[in-house]
Amino acid sequence: MTIERDNPLDPVNLAFDKSGDLLVLSSYGPEGTFYSFRPGSPEDQMKVLTAQETRPHPGALALLPVNYWNNGEFANQLDFTTLSYATLAEMFAHDVSTPKARQYVSPDGSLFLPAGRVFEQGPADSTGWRFSDNLDTYGSRAPRRAREFT
Repeated sequence: MTIERDNPLDPVNLAFDKSGDLLVLSSYGPEGTFYSFRPGSPEDQMKVLTAQETRPHPGALALLPVNYWNNGEFANQLDFTTLSYATLAEMFAHDVSTPKARQYVSPDGSLFLPAGRVFEQGPADSTGWRFSDNLDTYGSRAPRRAREFT
């Protein structure tokens, strides 16, 4: 094992696209940061990927969290019609099945990460806390077969 980079951008999860670029999801910034670089390249050769509007990517793989951070702390979960609260199972089903409006796409277009909501507490630098499905998962994975996800 070797250290490829020692950039202070708070990496959370890693993935490779088909062309061999390393994609890094970082907790740095108000919504986190997604960036890529070619292993073995100089440290200043890094591309920050910006979230773009969701669209189909035929043949691309979706990078998905292997577990989901889901709770009701940041939204009112009371249904005023029935005076009942949404259960964790109902919140999870809703959040997972709701399409994401934005996504990050790898430089070669072979992999994309749906950009879900991010809740921020504290400053936008590395000392603040971020909560999201992508940032609070214990790993990310793409399905074994190429399919089109939207």
